[in-house]
Amino acid sequence: VRVGRIDNPEAALLSPDQTFFLRENLKLKLLNARLGLLARQTESARADLAAASATLNRYFDPAARRTKAA
Repeated sequence: VRVGRIDNPEAALLSPDQTFFLRENLKLKLLNARLGLLARQTESARADLAAASATLNRYFDPAARRTKAA
């Protein structure tokens, strides 16, 4: 048994239900960014894009091919 420190404890393991809601929340953030652009609210759109980027970097593997494509 090896005991180690986890620097990012919330990203260690997610249940399938949590993964589903994480992906849906990411989709909603991107949709809000699109709506912000259509409504000419660039600051709101930038904030939503920054939140989506932070979610991608926090919960998904940045080295993965699908994450890079996103």
